[in-house]
Amino acid sequence: MDANWSHPVYLMSGIDLVKSLIDFDPAVRIIVTSIIHEPLLLERMKAAGVKGYFSKIGKNVLHEIITCIKIVRGGGSYYGPADTALHSEL
Repeated sequence: MDANWSHPVYLMSGIDLVKSLIDFDPAVRIIVTSIIHEPLLLERMKAAGVKGYFSKIGKNVLHEIITCIKIVRGGGSYYGPADTALHSEL
């Protein structure tokens, strides 16, 4: 899901959507993405229960997407390239 999910047509913010999805299924593992790096928004998403984040821009977008999905699918959390050192097994 896009981290900047907000528009009147959606009827709720991205954070509200994350909370609703987790309320519906506490086992859900949500990954967000964004073209704009917004640390405060990411912290709010993490607090809401988001388990993964990757940027839509950069030299290694494909690698970051795959890394994020593998780590979150395996039960971990991933919030960008700074986390990669913590997950060198991938």
